[in-house]
Amino acid sequence: YNRIVFVIDQSMAGLKRRAFNEYAESKVEYLTNQRSWNMDVTVFINHRDSSYEKLLQVADYVAGATRYMITKGDNQYFRIIETKIKHRDKWDWKNNINW
Repeated sequence: YNRIVFVIDQSMAGLKRRAFNEYAESKVEYLTNQRSWNMDVTVFINHRDSSYEKLLQVADYVAGATRYMITKGDNQYFRIIETKIKHRDKWDWKNNINW
């Protein structure tokens, strides 16, 4: 399995979308070389409308609820998903959340 598929909200347009795609592709290439993987990794980047993509809606909710809690101090939306988060130490690397 030497292919990575990113599904990204299509909110970015034009130059920003192209810059994101180039960054993601170069990052995968860099990490592949850093880890000395002897394979070609193909990157597919699909920009989709989140109103049609359920998993993008979930990602939007998690990101929005977390941001709202950290920036506004209001955790009402985050509390709905808090018990569903299993790998807390992997993404709360600044310890912004009082678990």
